[in-house]
Amino acid sequence: MAWLLQNYWIPTLNPSTALVQAKPLRPLLPILKQYKTLMKTITRDASLKNHYMPSIQALYRDVGRWISEARVGTNLAAGESGRESGMDDVKEKWALERLCDALLEKGVLVPLSKK
Repeated sequence: MAWLLQNYWIPTLNPSTALVQAKPLRPLLPILKQYKTLMKTITRDASLKNHYMPSIQALYRDVGRWISEARVGTNLAAGESGRESGMDDVKEKWALERLCDALLEKGVLVPLSKK
């Protein structure tokens, strides 16, 4: 009942005072690390490519899903709900910049060497 009060009744009665709480984005690092592991395996043995292709395609879909979630998250943080603002390119650019930042973290795109 408390959840209904906080998340439904109060925002319905006072829509101007309702704060939009955006969920934090799920971490992208585990997806990228799994992708790197699969690609290392395929690079070492090209005959495994057909075996691992469904897993790689699922990871591609996960990254695309993450980008979509990041775009929606920027909508929620800005208090918008859709395409009214005309700022879809800016939101997609923001999401892609977060993806690039994650790719450039140490050990994600280029494996670490022991030297």
